[in-house]
Amino acid sequence: VKSGGMVVCSQLFTDNFAKIADYIKEKFGYKICILGGKQDKKLAKAIMKKSSADFVDMTGKIPLEKLPRYCKKMQFVLANDTAGLHISAAVGTKVICVSNGSYFPRFVDYPDKDLVRAVYPDEADKKLTDLKYIKDNFLYGSIIDINSIPTQKVIDTIESFIGKSAKKTKKTAEKKQTAKKTQAKKTAVKKVTTTKKTATKASKASAVKKDTKKTTTKKTTTKKTAAVKKTTTKSTVKKAVKKATTKKEA
Repeated sequence: VKSGGMVVCSQLFTDNFAKIADYIKEKFGYKICILGGKQDKKLAKAIMKKSSADFVDMTGKIPLEKLPRYCKKMQFVLANDTAGLHISAAVGTKVICVSNGSYFPRFVDYPDKDLVRAVYPDEADKKLTDLKYIKDNFLYGSIIDINSIPTQKVIDTIESFIGKSAKKTKKTAEKKQTAKKTQAKKTAVKKVTTTKKTATKASKASAVKKDTKKTTTKKTTTKKTAAVKKTTTKSTVKKAVKKATTKKEA
């Protein structure tokens, strides 16, 4: 949203901008970036105060040479007849220009209606084919109040001009979001499976250790038993030899 303008009568009231911002949020769910110079900060604050939309206030923060880069990233631009309109059009971003007819047709209307659409007060709309009237009243400026443009007229233009492409963008965004969620689920399942496998391996390793311990214990016990038997046998032999010796001596 480009809110500024050189002449006060060519600026759309903050109330109107705020209503349009609410519509954009409700209809498309877009975050709205307010562009302009330092002198537009008050206008930006007034718009944000009156609207419930999600805003990023960039007034006074973007140098003119960097403005094209920002305009190119926008889904579309809503502007008064200012430099922002022409920069946005130059980088291929769709623009809806709200104008009171000033300097028509020097700057607006654009010949490419698929790129730039202008919205005029009803009074100006009726005179756009009257060359004499245009020369006398629009060519060097217009005194028609831009705020005589019904807010609904601007909203209807956004709906017809941006609606289709916005739906496609929304569907693409939804597909990406679904893909992200699916990927997150797969990752979670993979983690759980890996954890289970690790736990199973650990359990098996623990069981093997226990079995090894049991086997070792059995072997040790067997060795001890064998040693005891050998000792017992030796003792028995000694006793037998002693008895035999005693008998001989007797």
